Amino acid sequence: MEPNGEIEQSVFLRVQFRNENAAYYQFHVFPSPDPTSSICMARLRNGDSQYMQVFFTDAGDFAEFERNLHGNPHVIAVKVISEQEFQSKRSEAV
Repeated sequence: MEPNGEIEQSVFLRVQFRNENAAYYQFHVFPSPDPTSSICMARLRNGDSQYMQVFFTDAGDFAEFERNLHGNPHVIAVKVISEQEFQSKRSEAV
């Protein structure tokens, strides 16, 4: 439970890019944080993908975040993954 009384939720995602170079160059610019949303995340880059644990308290913020992921022309797939898959990935240099 968050201090403001809202329940924090999280989801694990694999965001797959066109190629490894796109995943590398997009890491620093995408997704860009929105200071007005309830979204925060932990993420790593591995190959052509970013693996994220996304935390949020507002489902609308998460829906907007997800739309932004799908709106990036370099993203070819967004998939919900398990915590185990997220934890098993080794982060490459960014």
